[in-house]
Amino acid sequence: MWMFAAASGSWKSGAASMFAFGLGTCVLMITFGMFGKFIPKRYNKYITRVSTVLIVTLGLLLMTKGLKLL
Repeated sequence: MWMFAAASGSWKSGAASMFAFGLGTCVLMITFGMFGKFIPKRYNKYITRVSTVLIVTLGLLLMTKGLKLL
């Protein structure tokens, strides 16, 4: 998103795009934060493990797709 804002051509349109991006992600972050209050503490270690595996898997998928473009 930073690259998109930098390539927009002016500081006003770059700032507007970053502001819109911030508003869009803010809603999801607040929603997930509120949802997290309802999950019992005993599940925290499982959520951390699952999210770690998910992030690593998505990273590997993106790397393989990027390498296929070369």
